[in-house]
Amino acid sequence: MRNPDARAARAQLTAVAHGLLEGAEHDTAVVKLGLLERLDAVLDDESRKTAREFRIVLERIVAEGKAQNSVRTGAVEIWAGVWLATIRHALEKVVAGDWKAGDTGVRLVIDAAWKAISA
Repeated sequence: MRNPDARAARAQLTAVAHGLLEGAEHDTAVVKLGLLERLDAVLDDESRKTAREFRIVLERIVAEGKAQNSVRTGAVEIWAGVWLATIRHALEKVVAGDWKAGDTGVRLVIDAAWKAISA
């Protein structure tokens, strides 16, 4: 890796991804409702607040990566969305029972998510 500081953002995003994927393996309903299905209209206020807080944390990590010159230039919300959209593919596979959180496909998706946003 060219920039040693880049490891910080990448490591944080990798940890977030692993947490989401392990959650998908153990509590599929929460991941389905929170990340895979568009149910904003039926979510209660607390669930919407939690979703907003998750997005803010994700965007903060991406912003830190931009400050370290390890994330592409452009809007933080765009790159956070691109990263999460890529991770969703693995989440769908894990929730469906096709993959386990430790499978090679999961690792490849996490790597692809980083490559999609890295500078």
